[in-house]
Amino acid sequence: MDSGFLSLPPDLVLEVSMHLSLADAIDLLSTCKTLRQCCTEKSFWLHALVRVRQDQKHPIAVPLLQDLSALTLAELTEAGKRTNRLMKNWRSETPKPESVREIYVDLMSDIVVIPGANLIITHGTGFVACWDILRQCSVGRLVESGILVESSTFGEYGKVMLGATKQNSYCFEVLVICVDYRNRAAVSISLLLQHTFAYPRRHFYQASPVTVDANRVRVVVTTFDPWEYTLLSVSLAGNEETMYDFMPPVPRGVPVYGPPKVSIISSPNGPYFLRHMQNSGDVTHLSGSPVTPSTTTTTTVPLGTPNKSLQIKHFTPADPAADIVCVTSGQFMVEFWQARRDADARLVFDNVSPYAADRVVNSVVAGASGTYALVALHPGSPNEAPLRLLHCFPGGALDHREIRVPDKTLYVKEGQIALDDHLGLILSVRGDGRLRIASYA
Repeated sequence: MDSGFLSLPPDLVLEVSMHLSLADAIDLLSTCKTLRQCCTEKSFWLHALVRVRQDQKHPIAVPLLQDLSALTLAELTEAGKRTNRLMKNWRSETPKPESVREIYVDLMSDIVVIPGANLIITHGTGFVACWDILRQCSVGRLVESGILVESSTFGEYGKVMLGATKQNSYCFEVLVICVDYRNRAAVSISLLLQHTFAYPRRHFYQASPVTVDANRVRVVVTTFDPWEYTLLSVSLAGNEETMYDFMPPVPRGVPVYGPPKVSIISSPNGPYFLRHMQNSGDVTHLSGSPVTPSTTTTTTVPLGTPNKSLQIKHFTPADPAADIVCVTSGQFMVEFWQARRDADARLVFDNVSPYAADRVVNSVVAGASGTYALVALHPGSPNEAPLRLLHCFPGGALDHREIRVPDKTLYVKEGQIALDDHLGLILSVRGDGRLRIASYA
Protein backbone atom coordinates (compact mmCIF):
# COMPACT_ATOMS: atom_id res chain seq x y z
CA MET A 1 0.00 0.00 0.00
CA ASP A 2 1.44 3.38 -1.02
CA SER A 3 2.55 5.36 2.06
CA GLY A 4 1.33 8.61 0.48
CA PHE A 5 -2.21 7.26 0.32
CA LEU A 6 -2.09 6.10 3.93
CA SER A 7 -0.93 9.55 5.03
CA LEU A 8 -4.14 11.12 3.72
CA PRO A 9 -6.68 12.37 6.27
CA PRO A 10 -8.94 9.56 7.59
CA ASP A 11 -12.05 10.98 5.93
CA LEU A 12 -10.35 10.85 2.51
CA VAL A 13 -9.14 7.31 3.10
CA LEU A 14 -12.72 6.35 3.98
CA GLU A 15 -14.03 8.09 0.85
CA VAL A 16 -11.60 6.19 -1.39
CA SER A 17 -12.30 2.86 0.32
CA MET A 18 -16.02 3.26 -0.33
CA HIS A 19 -15.33 2.99 -4.08
CA LEU A 20 -13.78 -0.47 -3.73
CA SER A 21 -15.75 -3.64 -4.35
CA LEU A 22 -16.90 -5.46 -1.23
CA ALA A 23 -14.42 -8.30 -1.80
CA ASP A 24 -11.45 -5.95 -2.40
CA ALA A 25 -12.36 -3.80 0.59
CA ILE A 26 -12.58 -6.78 2.96
CA ASP A 27 -9.26 -8.16 1.67
CA LEU A 28 -7.54 -4.81 2.26
CA LEU A 29 -9.12 -4.36 5.66
CA SER A 30 -7.54 -7.60 6.81
CA THR A 31 -4.02 -6.46 5.85
CA CYS A 32 -3.94 -2.69 6.36
CA LYS A 33 -4.29 -1.11 9.81
CA THR A 34 -5.21 2.30 8.40
CA LEU A 35 -7.98 0.92 6.22
CA ARG A 36 -9.11 -1.28 9.08
CA GLN A 37 -10.35 1.86 10.79
CA CYS A 38 -12.86 2.24 7.96
CA CYS A 39 -14.79 -0.80 9.14
CA THR A 40 -15.71 1.10 12.31
CA GLU A 41 -17.80 3.48 10.19
CA LYS A 42 -21.38 2.57 9.27
CA SER A 43 -21.09 4.57 6.05
CA PHE A 44 -18.40 2.20 4.78
CA TRP A 45 -20.62 -0.87 5.10
CA LEU A 46 -23.73 0.96 3.89
CA HIS A 47 -22.05 1.99 0.64
CA ALA A 48 -20.50 -1.45 0.16
CA LEU A 49 -23.82 -3.28 0.56
CA VAL A 50 -25.71 -0.85 -1.66
CA ARG A 51 -23.10 -1.30 -4.42
CA VAL A 52 -23.42 -5.08 -4.20
CA ARG A 53 -27.19 -4.86 -4.60
CA GLN A 54 -27.30 -2.14 -7.28
CA ASP A 55 -24.13 -2.71 -9.31
CA GLN A 56 -23.46 -6.42 -8.91
CA LYS A 57 -27.18 -7.33 -8.77
CA HIS A 58 -26.56 -9.70 -5.89
CA PRO A 59 -28.86 -10.08 -2.86
CA ILE A 60 -27.37 -9.03 0.47
CA ALA A 61 -27.50 -10.87 3.79
CA VAL A 62 -30.20 -8.79 5.49
CA PRO A 63 -33.96 -9.36 5.85
CA LEU A 64 -36.01 -8.58 2.76
CA LEU A 65 -36.86 -4.85 2.37
CA GLN A 66 -34.83 -4.00 5.49
CA ASP A 67 -33.85 -0.32 5.87
CA LEU A 68 -30.05 -0.57 5.98
CA SER A 69 -29.67 2.71 7.86
CA ALA A 70 -31.63 1.21 10.77
CA LEU A 71 -29.04 -1.55 11.30
CA THR A 72 -26.27 -1.30 13.88
CA LEU A 73 -22.60 -1.29 12.95
CA ALA A 74 -22.27 -4.90 14.14
CA GLU A 75 -25.26 -5.98 12.00
CA LEU A 76 -23.92 -4.19 8.92
CA THR A 77 -20.47 -5.72 9.42
CA GLU A 78 -21.89 -9.23 9.71
CA ALA A 79 -24.11 -8.66 6.65
CA GLY A 80 -21.15 -7.42 4.60
CA LYS A 81 -18.88 -10.31 5.55
CA ARG A 82 -21.58 -12.94 5.02
CA THR A 83 -22.54 -11.49 1.64
CA ASN A 84 -18.88 -11.60 0.60
CA ARG A 85 -18.50 -15.24 1.69
CA LEU A 86 -21.65 -16.21 -0.20
CA MET A 87 -20.60 -14.48 -3.42
CA LYS A 88 -17.21 -16.22 -3.36
CA ASN A 89 -18.75 -19.61 -2.60
CA TRP A 90 -21.60 -19.58 -5.11
CA ARG A 91 -19.36 -18.21 -7.87
CA SER A 92 -16.65 -20.81 -7.30
CA GLU A 93 -16.42 -23.87 -9.55
CA THR A 94 -17.70 -26.21 -6.82
CA PRO A 95 -19.82 -24.43 -4.20
CA LYS A 96 -19.70 -26.25 -0.87
CA PRO A 97 -21.89 -25.85 2.21
CA GLU A 98 -20.21 -24.43 5.30
CA SER A 99 -22.64 -26.25 7.58
CA VAL A 100 -25.69 -28.53 7.51
CA ARG A 101 -28.23 -28.80 10.30
CA GLU A 102 -31.62 -30.41 10.84
CA ILE A 103 -34.72 -29.31 12.71
CA TYR A 104 -38.28 -30.62 12.94
CA VAL A 105 -41.26 -28.60 11.71
CA ASP A 106 -44.91 -29.38 10.91
CA LEU A 107 -45.82 -32.68 9.29
CA MET A 108 -47.00 -32.69 5.67
CA SER A 109 -46.24 -29.01 5.13
CA ASP A 110 -44.94 -26.76 2.38
CA ILE A 111 -42.56 -23.94 3.23
CA VAL A 112 -42.19 -20.28 2.34
CA VAL A 113 -38.81 -18.69 3.05
CA ILE A 114 -38.73 -15.18 4.53
CA PRO A 115 -35.50 -14.08 2.84
CA GLY A 116 -32.64 -12.96 5.05
CA ALA A 117 -34.57 -13.35 8.31
CA ASN A 118 -33.80 -16.95 9.38
CA LEU A 119 -37.57 -17.45 9.45
CA ILE A 120 -39.75 -19.78 7.42
CA ILE A 121 -43.51 -20.18 7.06
CA THR A 122 -44.92 -23.70 7.04
CA HIS A 123 -48.42 -24.31 5.76
CA GLY A 124 -50.69 -27.22 5.06
CA THR A 125 -54.41 -27.94 4.99
CA GLY A 126 -55.92 -25.93 7.83
CA PHE A 127 -52.86 -24.22 9.31
CA VAL A 128 -50.12 -21.62 8.86
CA ALA A 129 -47.10 -21.43 11.19
CA CYS A 130 -43.88 -19.44 11.43
CA TRP A 131 -40.61 -21.03 12.57
CA ASP A 132 -37.35 -19.51 13.78
CA ILE A 133 -34.72 -21.80 12.24
CA LEU A 134 -31.96 -20.47 14.52
CA ARG A 135 -33.89 -21.09 17.74
CA GLN A 136 -35.51 -24.19 16.20
CA CYS A 137 -38.97 -23.36 17.49
CA SER A 138 -42.39 -22.21 16.32
CA VAL A 139 -42.99 -18.49 16.95
CA GLY A 140 -46.53 -18.11 15.58
CA ARG A 141 -49.48 -20.19 14.38
CA LEU A 142 -52.95 -19.83 12.82
CA VAL A 143 -55.45 -22.67 12.58
CA GLU A 144 -58.34 -22.22 10.13
CA SER A 145 -60.30 -25.22 8.89
CA GLY A 146 -59.77 -26.12 5.24
CA ILE A 147 -57.41 -23.32 4.18
CA LEU A 148 -54.81 -23.89 1.46
CA VAL A 149 -52.08 -21.27 0.93
CA GLU A 150 -51.36 -20.63 -2.77
CA SER A 151 -49.05 -17.60 -2.88
CA SER A 152 -46.92 -15.21 -0.82
CA THR A 153 -46.33 -11.49 -1.36
CA PHE A 154 -43.73 -9.29 0.36
CA GLY A 155 -45.07 -5.75 0.13
CA GLU A 156 -43.34 -4.11 3.08
CA TYR A 157 -40.65 -4.88 5.61
CA GLY A 158 -41.76 -7.22 8.37
CA LYS A 159 -44.95 -8.51 6.72
CA VAL A 160 -45.90 -11.33 4.38
CA MET A 161 -49.31 -11.52 2.72
CA LEU A 162 -50.49 -15.03 1.93
CA GLY A 163 -53.17 -15.67 -0.68
CA ALA A 164 -55.26 -18.71 0.21
CA THR A 165 -58.43 -20.56 -0.70
CA LYS A 166 -60.62 -23.28 0.81
CA GLN A 167 -61.33 -26.75 -0.50
CA ASN A 168 -64.89 -26.37 -1.77
CA SER A 169 -66.02 -26.96 -5.35
CA TYR A 170 -69.44 -25.42 -4.72
CA CYS A 171 -68.17 -21.94 -3.89
CA PHE A 172 -65.01 -19.95 -4.61
CA GLU A 173 -63.70 -18.63 -1.30
CA VAL A 174 -60.47 -16.64 -1.05
CA LEU A 175 -58.58 -15.54 2.05
CA VAL A 176 -55.75 -13.15 2.90
CA ILE A 177 -53.48 -14.06 5.80
CA CYS A 178 -50.95 -11.57 7.19
CA VAL A 179 -47.75 -12.83 8.83
CA ASP A 180 -46.23 -9.95 10.82
CA TYR A 181 -42.70 -10.86 11.91
CA ARG A 182 -41.45 -7.47 13.11
CA ASN A 183 -41.40 -9.00 16.59
CA ARG A 184 -39.68 -12.23 15.64
CA ALA A 185 -40.03 -13.70 19.14
CA ALA A 186 -43.84 -13.59 18.87
CA VAL A 187 -44.92 -13.51 15.23
CA SER A 188 -48.52 -12.45 14.60
CA ILE A 189 -50.51 -14.48 12.05
CA SER A 190 -53.97 -13.09 11.36
CA LEU A 191 -56.82 -13.45 8.87
CA LEU A 192 -57.41 -10.13 7.05
CA LEU A 193 -60.02 -11.14 4.48
CA GLN A 194 -62.42 -13.99 3.83
CA HIS A 195 -64.49 -13.49 0.67
CA THR A 196 -66.68 -15.71 -1.49
CA PHE A 197 -66.98 -14.88 -5.19
CA ALA A 198 -70.33 -15.09 -6.93
CA TYR A 199 -69.12 -18.00 -9.07
CA PRO A 200 -68.45 -21.57 -7.89
CA ARG A 201 -64.91 -22.75 -8.50
CA ARG A 202 -66.11 -25.75 -10.52
CA HIS A 203 -67.55 -23.24 -13.04
CA PHE A 204 -64.00 -22.69 -14.33
CA TYR A 205 -61.56 -25.02 -16.02
CA GLN A 206 -58.53 -23.53 -14.27
CA ALA A 207 -57.73 -20.83 -11.72
CA SER A 208 -54.40 -19.15 -11.09
CA PRO A 209 -53.00 -19.04 -7.54
CA VAL A 210 -54.83 -16.57 -5.30
CA THR A 211 -52.48 -13.55 -5.33
CA VAL A 212 -52.40 -10.48 -3.08
CA ASP A 213 -51.27 -7.40 -5.01
CA ALA A 214 -51.54 -3.73 -3.96
CA ASN A 215 -54.15 -4.44 -1.28
CA ARG A 216 -56.26 -6.46 -3.70
CA VAL A 217 -56.76 -10.17 -4.16
CA ARG A 218 -56.55 -11.26 -7.79
CA VAL A 219 -57.34 -14.57 -9.46
CA VAL A 220 -57.21 -15.29 -13.20
CA VAL A 221 -59.75 -17.97 -14.19
CA THR A 222 -60.10 -19.81 -17.49
CA THR A 223 -63.32 -21.05 -19.06
CA PHE A 224 -63.76 -23.79 -21.66
CA ASP A 225 -63.34 -23.86 -25.46
CA PRO A 226 -61.93 -21.49 -26.48
CA TRP A 227 -59.76 -20.66 -23.48
CA GLU A 228 -61.19 -17.35 -22.27
CA TYR A 229 -59.61 -15.42 -19.40
CA THR A 230 -61.51 -13.57 -16.67
CA LEU A 231 -59.97 -11.55 -13.84
CA LEU A 232 -61.67 -11.82 -10.45
CA SER A 233 -60.51 -9.33 -7.83
CA VAL A 234 -61.58 -8.08 -4.43
CA SER A 235 -60.16 -5.34 -2.24
CA LEU A 236 -59.25 -5.94 1.39
CA ALA A 237 -62.39 -3.92 2.17
CA GLY A 238 -64.49 -6.54 0.34
CA ASN A 239 -65.28 -4.66 -2.92
CA GLU A 240 -65.50 -7.23 -5.72
CA GLU A 241 -64.72 -6.58 -9.42
CA THR A 242 -64.89 -8.85 -12.47
CA MET A 243 -63.20 -8.23 -15.84
CA TYR A 244 -64.28 -10.57 -18.64
CA ASP A 245 -61.97 -11.35 -21.59
CA PHE A 246 -59.24 -9.07 -20.25
CA MET A 247 -56.68 -11.18 -22.15
CA PRO A 248 -57.04 -12.38 -25.75
CA PRO A 249 -58.73 -15.82 -25.96
CA VAL A 250 -56.68 -18.84 -27.02
CA PRO A 251 -58.13 -21.52 -29.36
CA ARG A 252 -58.45 -24.86 -27.63
CA GLY A 253 -55.58 -27.17 -28.57
CA VAL A 254 -53.08 -24.26 -28.78
CA PRO A 255 -51.14 -25.36 -26.83
CA VAL A 256 -52.32 -28.95 -26.75
CA TYR A 257 -51.76 -29.43 -23.01
CA GLY A 258 -54.42 -27.05 -21.73
CA PRO A 259 -54.85 -23.30 -21.19
CA PRO A 260 -51.58 -21.36 -20.76
CA LYS A 261 -50.94 -20.36 -17.17
CA VAL A 262 -50.75 -16.74 -16.05
CA SER A 263 -48.37 -15.08 -13.60
CA ILE A 264 -49.27 -11.76 -11.92
CA ILE A 265 -46.42 -9.22 -11.69
CA SER A 266 -46.87 -6.25 -9.38
CA SER A 267 -46.04 -2.72 -10.51
CA PRO A 268 -46.70 0.80 -9.15
CA ASN A 269 -48.60 1.70 -12.33
CA GLY A 270 -50.79 -1.38 -12.44
CA PRO A 271 -50.29 -5.16 -12.58
CA TYR A 272 -48.88 -7.11 -15.52
CA PHE A 273 -50.14 -10.56 -16.47
CA LEU A 274 -47.59 -12.84 -18.13
CA ARG A 275 -49.01 -15.77 -20.11
CA HIS A 276 -46.61 -18.44 -21.37
CA MET A 277 -47.53 -19.74 -24.84
CA GLN A 278 -44.56 -22.15 -25.20
CA ASN A 279 -43.28 -20.51 -28.42
CA SER A 280 -43.89 -17.00 -27.12
CA GLY A 281 -45.33 -15.11 -24.20
CA ASP A 282 -47.90 -12.36 -24.11
CA VAL A 283 -48.09 -9.69 -21.44
CA THR A 284 -51.27 -7.80 -20.54
CA HIS A 285 -51.01 -4.56 -18.56
CA LEU A 286 -53.89 -3.02 -16.61
CA SER A 287 -53.29 0.67 -16.05
CA GLY A 288 -55.40 3.29 -14.30
CA SER A 289 -57.30 2.83 -11.04
CA PRO A 290 -56.63 -0.47 -9.23
CA VAL A 291 -60.39 -0.88 -8.86
CA THR A 292 -61.50 0.04 -12.38
CA PRO A 293 -58.51 -0.11 -14.76
CA SER A 294 -58.92 2.30 -17.65
CA THR A 295 -56.57 0.70 -20.17
CA THR A 296 -55.74 -2.86 -21.15
CA THR A 297 -52.77 -3.42 -23.46
CA THR A 298 -51.24 -6.71 -24.60
CA THR A 299 -47.79 -7.25 -26.13
CA THR A 300 -46.10 -10.41 -27.41
CA VAL A 301 -42.58 -11.54 -26.46
CA PRO A 302 -41.02 -14.16 -28.80
CA LEU A 303 -39.00 -17.00 -27.26
CA GLY A 304 -35.74 -17.95 -28.96
CA THR A 305 -35.96 -21.47 -27.53
CA PRO A 306 -39.52 -22.84 -27.30
CA ASN A 307 -40.43 -24.36 -23.93
CA LYS A 308 -42.65 -27.24 -25.00
CA SER A 309 -43.61 -28.68 -21.63
CA LEU A 310 -46.68 -30.36 -20.22
CA GLN A 311 -46.92 -27.76 -17.46
CA ILE A 312 -45.23 -24.38 -17.14
CA LYS A 313 -44.55 -23.20 -13.58
CA HIS A 314 -44.10 -19.53 -12.71
CA PHE A 315 -42.13 -17.84 -9.92
CA THR A 316 -42.38 -14.11 -9.24
CA PRO A 317 -39.34 -12.71 -7.37
CA ALA A 318 -40.16 -11.00 -4.07
CA ASP A 319 -37.28 -8.50 -4.40
CA PRO A 320 -36.41 -8.45 -8.12
CA ALA A 321 -32.86 -7.53 -9.08
CA ALA A 322 -31.34 -7.15 -12.55
CA ASP A 323 -34.85 -6.34 -13.84
CA ILE A 324 -35.84 -10.01 -13.55
CA VAL A 325 -39.58 -10.04 -12.94
CA CYS A 326 -40.46 -13.69 -13.51
CA VAL A 327 -38.83 -17.12 -13.64
CA THR A 328 -40.61 -19.89 -15.53
CA SER A 329 -39.74 -23.56 -15.75
CA GLY A 330 -40.86 -26.55 -17.77
CA GLN A 331 -39.78 -30.12 -18.40
CA PHE A 332 -36.34 -29.28 -19.81
CA MET A 333 -36.13 -25.49 -19.58
CA VAL A 334 -35.77 -22.62 -17.11
CA GLU A 335 -36.31 -19.03 -18.29
CA PHE A 336 -35.46 -15.70 -16.65
CA TRP A 337 -37.80 -12.96 -17.87
CA GLN A 338 -36.39 -9.44 -17.77
CA ALA A 339 -38.31 -6.18 -18.11
CA ARG A 340 -36.75 -2.72 -18.23
CA ARG A 341 -38.63 0.45 -17.30
CA ASP A 342 -39.29 3.08 -19.94
CA ALA A 343 -39.52 6.85 -19.42
CA ASP A 344 -43.07 6.48 -18.05
CA ALA A 345 -42.02 3.72 -15.60
CA ARG A 346 -43.87 1.10 -17.63
CA LEU A 347 -42.32 -2.35 -17.92
CA VAL A 348 -40.98 -3.30 -21.34
CA PHE A 349 -40.57 -7.06 -21.77
CA ASP A 350 -37.85 -7.66 -24.34
CA ASN A 351 -35.40 -10.27 -23.05
CA VAL A 352 -35.70 -13.88 -21.91
CA SER A 353 -32.58 -15.77 -20.79
CA PRO A 354 -33.11 -19.55 -21.18
CA TYR A 355 -31.34 -22.50 -19.59
CA ALA A 356 -31.74 -25.84 -21.36
CA ALA A 357 -31.26 -28.82 -19.05
CA ASP A 358 -29.65 -32.04 -20.28
CA ARG A 359 -32.22 -34.15 -18.44
CA VAL A 360 -35.73 -33.83 -17.02
CA VAL A 361 -36.23 -31.00 -14.52
CA ASN A 362 -37.92 -32.42 -11.42
CA SER A 363 -38.40 -29.13 -9.57
CA VAL A 364 -37.26 -25.51 -9.61
CA VAL A 365 -37.29 -22.79 -6.95
CA ALA A 366 -36.29 -19.17 -7.52
CA GLY A 367 -34.66 -16.90 -4.96
CA ALA A 368 -36.24 -13.64 -3.86
CA SER A 369 -33.91 -11.65 -6.13
CA GLY A 370 -34.80 -13.64 -9.25
CA THR A 371 -31.12 -13.75 -10.23
CA TYR A 372 -30.69 -17.19 -8.66
CA ALA A 373 -32.69 -20.37 -9.21
CA LEU A 374 -32.11 -23.85 -7.86
CA VAL A 375 -32.88 -26.76 -10.18
CA ALA A 376 -33.34 -30.37 -9.07
CA LEU A 377 -32.77 -32.68 -12.02
CA HIS A 378 -33.93 -36.24 -12.54
CA PRO A 379 -31.26 -38.51 -11.00
CA GLY A 380 -29.26 -40.72 -13.32
CA SER A 381 -28.60 -43.28 -10.59
CA PRO A 382 -30.27 -44.23 -7.26
CA ASN A 383 -27.59 -42.49 -5.19
CA GLU A 384 -27.56 -39.30 -7.26
CA ALA A 385 -29.43 -36.12 -6.32
CA PRO A 386 -28.23 -33.58 -8.89
CA LEU A 387 -28.74 -29.90 -8.09
CA ARG A 388 -27.77 -26.96 -10.26
CA LEU A 389 -27.59 -23.35 -9.15
CA LEU A 390 -28.44 -20.96 -11.99
CA HIS A 391 -27.29 -17.34 -11.93
CA CYS A 392 -28.63 -14.76 -14.39
CA PHE A 393 -26.82 -11.44 -14.76
CA PRO A 394 -27.94 -8.80 -17.31
CA GLY A 395 -25.66 -8.45 -20.29
CA GLY A 396 -23.86 -11.72 -19.62
CA ALA A 397 -24.33 -15.41 -20.24
CA LEU A 398 -26.54 -17.41 -17.91
CA ASP A 399 -24.20 -19.20 -15.52
CA HIS A 400 -24.73 -22.48 -13.70
CA ARG A 401 -22.89 -24.43 -11.01
CA GLU A 402 -23.18 -28.02 -9.86
CA ILE A 403 -24.27 -28.22 -6.23
CA ARG A 404 -22.66 -31.38 -4.94
CA VAL A 405 -23.71 -32.51 -1.50
CA PRO A 406 -23.25 -35.97 0.01
CA ASP A 407 -26.15 -38.35 -0.48
CA LYS A 408 -28.96 -37.77 2.04
CA THR A 409 -27.51 -34.39 3.09
CA LEU A 410 -30.59 -32.76 1.56
CA TYR A 411 -33.98 -34.36 0.99
CA VAL A 412 -34.01 -33.59 -2.72
CA LYS A 413 -35.69 -36.72 -4.08
CA GLU A 414 -38.23 -37.26 -1.31
CA GLY A 415 -38.98 -33.70 -0.20
CA GLN A 416 -39.57 -30.09 -1.18
CA ILE A 417 -36.65 -27.71 -1.73
CA ALA A 418 -36.47 -23.98 -1.01
CA LEU A 419 -33.85 -21.27 -1.50
CA ASP A 420 -32.83 -18.22 0.53
CA ASP A 421 -30.46 -16.32 -1.76
CA HIS A 422 -29.99 -13.54 0.81
CA LEU A 423 -28.36 -15.80 3.41
CA GLY A 424 -27.17 -18.55 1.08
CA LEU A 425 -29.43 -21.29 2.44
CA ILE A 426 -30.74 -24.35 0.62
CA LEU A 427 -33.58 -25.99 2.53
CA SER A 428 -35.38 -29.29 2.02
CA VAL A 429 -38.30 -30.66 4.01
CA ARG A 430 -39.84 -34.14 4.09
CA GLY A 431 -43.40 -35.14 4.84
CA ASP A 432 -42.41 -36.28 8.33
CA GLY A 433 -41.37 -32.72 9.22
CA ARG A 434 -37.60 -33.16 8.95
CA LEU A 435 -36.09 -29.94 7.62
CA ARG A 436 -32.46 -29.92 6.45
CA ILE A 437 -30.69 -26.58 6.04
CA ALA A 438 -27.41 -26.29 4.12
CA SER A 439 -25.67 -22.93 4.63
CA TYR A 440 -23.21 -21.64 2.01
CA ALA A 441 -22.09 -18.58 4.00
